[in-house]
Amino acid sequence: MSRSRSESKDKCGVCSKVTGSDTWLACELCDGWFHSKCVNVKDDAYKILQELETCHWYCSQCNVKLGKIIPTMVKLHDRIQDVDNRVAKMENDMTVHIGNVIKIKQDITEKMTGRKQHD
Repeated sequence: MSRSRSESKDKCGVCSKVTGSDTWLACELCDGWFHSKCVNVKDDAYKILQELETCHWYCSQCNVKLGKIIPTMVKLHDRIQDVDNRVAKMENDMTVHIGNVIKIKQDITEKMTGRKQHD
């Protein structure tokens, strides 16, 4: 939001004018530019937004989209964590089973070696 508006004749996403205000806001999703007054951001609020290091601003259309996307992302994150936990458990189980297989193989080899020596 705090980046500079280019001098490439960006138009306000609401009024479609290039001029009219020195206070512009950039939507982080669509990269659209908006006069602060056109999106009902008061001068005091605009100054505060400009001073914040980690401020994210989205136009109303993108804000609606984010409202739908964010819950989906949270659910996906939870599912990824669940899958990661399951994979870690399976890896641990496989290590245990491999250890058991090696032990069984050693036992069989010892028994077979012992039998061959007695024959």
